[in-house]
Amino acid sequence: MGSSNIPLKNTSLSPMVIFLQIVGLTLIFYLTAHLGLFLAIPPGFATVIWLPSGLSLAFILLFGYRIAPAIWIGSCWVNFEMSHHFEIAFSIGFGSTLQALLGAYLVNRFVGFPNPLNNEREIISFLLLGGPISCLVAATWGCLTILFTNQIQPYNFLYNWCTWWAGDTMGVLVFTPLVLIWTAEPREIWQQRRLSLSIPLCIMFAIIVGFILYTNRAKEQKIQQIFKNQAQDYASALIAEINTPLEILSSLSIALNEAKEINSISFNIENMSQLFVTKYPSIRAISWLEPASRIENAVNIFPFLNSIEEKQKIIQPNAKLLNQACLAHQAIATSFNLSQKKNDWGLLIFQPVYDKNVQKSKIEPLGQKGSSVPDCQNLLGYLVGFIEVNKLIANTKNLHHQSLGLNLYETNEEGKTKLIYSSAQKQSAPILTWNDTIYIADRKWQLQIIPRKGYFNALRGWEEWAAPIGSVLLIGLLGSLLLIVTGRTAMIEAIVALRTSELQISNQNLLKEIAERKAIENALAFHAKELARTNAELEQFAYITSHDLQEPLRIIVSYLQLLERRYRHELDANAMQFIHFAIESAIRLQNLIKDLLNYSQLGKKSSNLSAINSEQILEQVLRSLRIAIEENEAVITYDPLPDVIAESTQLTQLFQNLISNAIKFKRNSPILIHISAQLKKDSWIFSIQDNGIGIDPENFNRIFILFQHLHNRGDYPGTGIGLAICKKIVEHLGGKIWVTSQLDKGSTFYFSLPVTPLKAKVSS
Repeated sequence: MGSSNIPLKNTSLSPMVIFLQIVGLTLIFYLTAHLGLFLAIPPGFATVIWLPSGLSLAFILLFGYRIAPAIWIGSCWVNFEMSHHFEIAFSIGFGSTLQALLGAYLVNRFVGFPNPLNNEREIISFLLLGGPISCLVAATWGCLTILFTNQIQPYNFLYNWCTWWAGDTMGVLVFTPLVLIWTAEPREIWQQRRLSLSIPLCIMFAIIVGFILYTNRAKEQKIQQIFKNQAQDYASALIAEINTPLEILSSLSIALNEAKEINSISFNIENMSQLFVTKYPSIRAISWLEPASRIENAVNIFPFLNSIEEKQKIIQPNAKLLNQACLAHQAIATSFNLSQKKNDWGLLIFQPVYDKNVQKSKIEPLGQKGSSVPDCQNLLGYLVGFIEVNKLIANTKNLHHQSLGLNLYETNEEGKTKLIYSSAQKQSAPILTWNDTIYIADRKWQLQIIPRKGYFNALRGWEEWAAPIGSVLLIGLLGSLLLIVTGRTAMIEAIVALRTSELQISNQNLLKEIAERKAIENALAFHAKELARTNAELEQFAYITSHDLQEPLRIIVSYLQLLERRYRHELDANAMQFIHFAIESAIRLQNLIKDLLNYSQLGKKSSNLSAINSEQILEQVLRSLRIAIEENEAVITYDPLPDVIAESTQLTQLFQNLISNAIKFKRNSPILIHISAQLKKDSWIFSIQDNGIGIDPENFNRIFILFQHLHNRGDYPGTGIGLAICKKIVEHLGGKIWVTSQLDKGSTFYFSLPVTPLKAKVSS
C-alpha cells in the first residue's frame, strides 16, 4: 500500500522553472493530441487511441499536482480548434485534468509511487486504476458535454462514450509505462526494462493503429458504397415520379391531335383530368387553354386558387410562357411558392398542342433577321398541368427515403438557385452527399441527397464495438504480461546482483579467514611441535629423574629402617618417632616417584594391544588385592565380562586403581563393590559401583587431574595420581571415563572401551 501523497520532485524549483515545465508539457500534450485526432470519429472529440491520456497520468506521477494546468490548457487548446466553442473546450479540458489527477491519486493510494512495478498485484492494480477506472471520468464528462451542446445526438452517445473510454484507456496502457521506463525511479530497475518493454509495446501500438486505420478505411468505403447505392435508388425513383406528369401531358397532347373540335377536346380533358388527378396525387389539376385565351384564363380553370394574390403569383411572372411554349414546340414549366411555408411549392407546366393537318410556316422573330422559327398558326391550344412538388416527392416509393434526406434546388435562366424542397435535417457539414441534375420541361433541378441523423448508427455493426474493447483488452494483457515478465526479470537480476555482491564479500572474507586460519594452523603446528618436543623432554626428564631418584630413596629408607632396628633401645621415644616419620615420608616419596614414572611412560612405549579377556584380568587384580580385601572385609561381585582390545598391564592397573579407591574411601558400613559391563552401540561400558563416602558433583572433573586430593592425607593416604593414570589409560585405548556419585551414598565409575572387531583374539 503506497503513500497517499503524490511526490513533488524538486519542490524548491523557482517559479520560472515551473512555468517553463508547464509550457513544455502543454506543447507535448498539444502535439500528441493531433496525432490521436487522425483516428477520431465524427464529430472528432472521441478517438480510438488518445496519447495525451497516458502522458497526463505520467506527468502527474512524475512532477506532481503543479503541472495540472498544462493538461487543462493543452486539452482546451485542442478542443477549441475542433469545436470553436470555448465552453466545450473548457468543459472537456476540465474532465481530462480531473481524470489525470484521479488516476495519479488512486495509483499512489493503492500502489505507491515511485514503484518499480515488479510484482503481479502492483502491476495489475496500477494498470487497472490508472487505465479503465480513471478513464471513466473523461469519457463520461466529455460525452455529456458534446451531447448537451448538440455536437452529437443521443443515439450516438454510447458509441462515442465507448470509443472515448477505449482511446483514453489504451493511451494510459501504452504510453504511461513508456514514459516511466525512461524517467521514473528507481532508475536502475526501470533502465533494465527499457528495450524489453518499449519495443513490444511500440510494435503492438503500431499494429493496433494499422489495424484500426485499415478497418476504419474499409468501413468508410463500405458505408460510402451503401450510401451511393441507396442514393441512386432514391434518385431513380424521384426521377421516375417527376417524369410521370410530363409523360401524361405528352400522351394527352398526342391524343388531342386527333380531336377536330374544341368542344370535344374540352370534354376529353375534363374526363381525363379527373382520372389522372385521382390516380396521381401529385397532379393537382389538368386543364385546356385555347390559343386566343389570355393567361388570366389559365388560372381561372384551377378552382383551388381562390384568392387574387395566389392568381397574381402565376399571372405576373408567367404571361410570356404561352408564346415561348408555342414557339419552342415543347413543354414550358415555371415554379412558384404557394405560401410562405417551407416545401409549399407548385409547378405549372404548359404543353402546346398542334393540329397536324395544317401546314407549318416560318416566321422571323422580332429582332432576329436571317433566322426563322416555327409559327403558331397550327396551334390548337395548351394543356396546363399544375403539380405540387411536396406531394410529388412524398409519392415517391423507395425503401431508403426515410433514412435519406433530400434537398431540391431549381436554377432559373439567370443562373440563380433557389431551394424549392427540403427533407434533410440541418447539419453543420454533411459527411456524405450525392448530387444529380434532372430537367423537368425546361426547368433545371439539382438533387442533393444526404444521410439523416441516425443513418450511420443503423449501419454500425458489432465489430465497431468489438474493435476498441478488444484493443483495450489486448494491450492491457500485453502490457501486464510485459511488466510482470520484465519486473520479475529485473527483480531476479537485482537479487542475483545482490547475492553475487554478498558472495564476493563472503569469498573475500573467506579468503581472509582461510589465510588467518592457515596462519593460526601454522602457528599451532609450530607450537604443537614445540609442545611435543617440550613434552618429550619433560617426559624424558621425569623418567630420568624418577629413575635416578629411586636408588637414593631405597638407600635412605634402608638405612633409616636399619637405624630404627639397631638403636631402638638407645634412643628415646621422640627420636624413634622422628625416625618413623622420616621412613614414612621417604616411602611416600618413593611411591610418588613410582607413580610419576608409570604416568610418564603411558602412551610412550608401543603397547602390545590384543584381544584379551577382561574377566581374567579382574580375577588377577582381585588376587593381588586379597590382603586389603580381607582386612577391610570388602565384598566384591562381578558379572560376566567381555573380551576387549587392550594391553593387559594397563587394563590390570586400571582395575586395580579403581577397586583400590573403592576399598580406601569406605564408610563404617561393610564395603560392597560390583563390577559389570554392557554393550552400547560400538563400545563396552564398564562400571565399578561401591557404597563408599561418595563424591560431591562439583569435583567430578577435578578428581581426574594430577595431584588432586579431596581429603586429608592422614585420613585417606595417596599420591593423587591414581585416577589421572586411569584417565590416561582409557583415553589411550580410545575410550572415556566418568563418574556418578552422591555424598554418603557411594560412587559409580564408568569407562568405555571399543568393541572387539572380531570375536577371536586379534593381535594389535
